[in-house]
Order: sequence, then structure tokens, then C-alpha cells
Amino acid sequence: MKPLAALLLLIPALASAQTFGGGVGSTMLRVRSTVGATEEVLSGTLMGVEGRVERWGLALDVAYAQGSVEPDSGTPAARDVVEGRILFGNRPWRGLSVKAGPHIRSYVTTSGTQRWFFWEARLRGEGTIVGRVQVYAEIWRVLSGDVNVAESFDGGQGGEAGMVVTLPRSPFWGRLAYGIERSKLGGGARLETVEGLSLAVGYGKR
Repeated sequence: MKPLAALLLLIPALASAQTFGGGVGSTMLRVRSTVGATEEVLSGTLMGVEGRVERWGLALDVAYAQGSVEPDSGTPAARDVVEGRILFGNRPWRGLSVKAGPHIRSYVTTSGTQRWFFWEARLRGEGTIVGRVQVYAEIWRVLSGDVNVAESFDGGQGGEAGMVVTLPRSPFWGRLAYGIERSKLGGGARLETVEGLSLAVGYGKR
């Protein structure tokens, strides 16, 4: 629950910031793990919260989600999933932002907890297609990672694309997005893919 504790500590900053926003959402998650000739596929739903603070030209994004995934087939154990991230960044140019920070994910089963810890660097571009409808694309690279599995962590990357609609004369917004993340371990002996289709609504900065 460390990501949740970090978010709780940031509540005073959110409340006192000059520009802030937050939202709630749901993500349909699909986790695919391939080790040699063995493949496990699990899917489920995560519920989450997010917040954004902008001050002095800098931005702070925080997010927390939890839920569970069940096996699509075969015998892998069902897992509870807890995920959180804290990203710092700014906008060097209009429509383009850069950010970096830690991203944590844990899979909890009756036999133990598998923890993934990443330091990520992200680049995001966005633009308006019509009226209050915006589209964006975000890519990221794992700068370093640590996982408590047998295979050593080699690297990872991911991307997300989505659409944001803001209500007329209102700070309320809705977002639909798809993201995918791939990690390689043990020189390619193990491949992990996490996909998510998310829907969120919120208020203020996004």
C-alpha cells in the first residue's frame, strides 16, 4: 500500500496548489506473461484515482489503482493488482510535455507478492481536433527497473493514446484511452505485456 500512502501525503499539496485537478476511472486490464513455451494470460478490472498539480511552470502527476485479474484459461493463480505512479515534468513547448518518475505495480497471490518497480521517462504530445475534443499520444521508456522474480530485468517501454472531451463552459472532462507496456527479462527468456483500456472522468487539470 505504499503508493496509496504517498498519495495521501500529497493531498495537502493538491489542496493548496494554484492549479490542480483530479479524476476517477476504470481500466480493463490484460496481463500476458511468456516464459519459454509457457504463456499465462489474465484479465480483470482496476478502479483508480488520479491527481495533477501545476505550479511555477512544473507539473506533478499522481495515480493509484487497484483491482484483480483472473486467468483467461489454464491454471495460473488469480492476482490482486495494486499500481501507483508519481511523475514530475513540465511543458517545454505548447502541446508537448516531458515527465519522469517512479511507477510501481504489485501482483498479490496466496503464495506471495510479485513487485515491479520502474523509473520511467515519458514524452507526451497533444492537440485539439475539433472544439473541446483533444487527442494525445504518450510514449515512455524504463530507465531502470527492479523485479523480485528469478529473471533479471532487461528493459521496457510503452505507449498510450486517447481522446479527452471537455464539457462546454465547464471544467469537467471525460477520457477514453488505450495503453500497452512491454518488459523483457532474462535476455528475452521472459516477456511481460500489460494492456489497458481505460475510461475516466474528472475535474480541472488533466
